[in-house]
Amino acid sequence: MRCTRVPAPQPILGDILEVDHSRIIEALDISPSNADQAIKKVHVIGNLPFNIATPLLIKWLYQIYRHEGVFECPDASLTLMFQKEVSRRIVAPPSSPERSRLSIMTQSLCRAREIYTVRSSSFVPRPKVDASVVQLERLDEPIL
Repeated sequence: MRCTRVPAPQPILGDILEVDHSRIIEALDISPSNADQAIKKVHVIGNLPFNIATPLLIKWLYQIYRHEGVFECPDASLTLMFQKEVSRRIVAPPSSPERSRLSIMTQSLCRAREIYTVRSSSFVPRPKVDASVVQLERLDEPIL
């Protein structure tokens, strides 16, 4: 069994909606142009603030589509917590009344599945709504 050294996380301060994702690659000291150091797998994990979750997801979907930033790597996936209603829209099948532009955008680039629900009583302070964890795995080829 061979272990690979993983760089220690480096905090990047700023508004996540404005952060240049190339700064993340720089903080990890990984050069995409060097094949030996190139990122081969990225898994973004986050409990997203409900008020920015949708704009942030749309930004990441755009980066996935263009293979930019941390999504340059061939194997990119995300495990994210959203407000329950947003999660349902993300994973809604074509025949569902919850199907929306967000469903279509997400599912044209990723396999989307809801992993589990997190009750509002699990949080302090307690929010008014439940949350869900959604897993997104980039498709080999976009559908649209």
